[in-house]
Amino acid sequence: MINTKVHNNDKLNKYNLMKEEAKKKLDVEMKKSNKISLFRGIIFLISISLFVLIFTIDLPFYVWLATVPLFIGLIIWHMIIDNKVNYYQNCLFTIDNYISRIKGTYIGKPENSGMDFYDKKECFLEDLDIIGKNSLYKYICVARTHLGKRYLYEAL
Repeated sequence: MINTKVHNNDKLNKYNLMKEEAKKKLDVEMKKSNKISLFRGIIFLISISLFVLIFTIDLPFYVWLATVPLFIGLIIWHMIIDNKVNYYQNCLFTIDNYISRIKGTYIGKPENSGMDFYDKKECFLEDLDIIGKNSLYKYICVARTHLGKRYLYEAL
């Protein structure tokens, strides 16, 4: 028979390592995002300055036009980096939930009661604590999207 305390410690160590790795990757992506934001601001100011110079000193229009694709490229790159930031933030959220479950301290979020899908025809769900304040749904739900929460509700 497997000693559950040792098994839980192995899982806890595994999730703590995953958490540290996700934190490091999140920090790297956040630094990239901040640098791109700064560079976007600088390019925007340069672009505005060049636009003003077009009308004041007859600067050729194509000089200003060259900054536009650069700015758009930075916007797209920034969106890609922000998606990675969101991914690692979601990873950390999920890993923290798993760690608290292993430690036995998981309470669940108050808004994850399943009551938003509740139908009066299924009154037994609340009676059996399938959904509600201190329910099975609240305990096992780690979904962050409405679709994921609904899928879990329907599965129960």
